[in-house]
Amino acid sequence: MPADQRRDIAERIESRGGLHQLEYMEILGMGSREYNLIEI
Repeated sequence: MPADQRRDIAERIESRGGLHQLEYMEILGMGSREYNLIEI
C-alpha cells in the first residue's frame, strides 16, 4: 500500500480510537489484532 494511503488509514484509525477497540475486542475473544490484507 502506498505511504500516503497508509497515512490516511492510520489517521482514521487513531482518530476513532480504533487501536483501543481492537485491543478490547481481542480481550473479549471477538477478534484479533493480526490481519492479512489481500488484494482482490
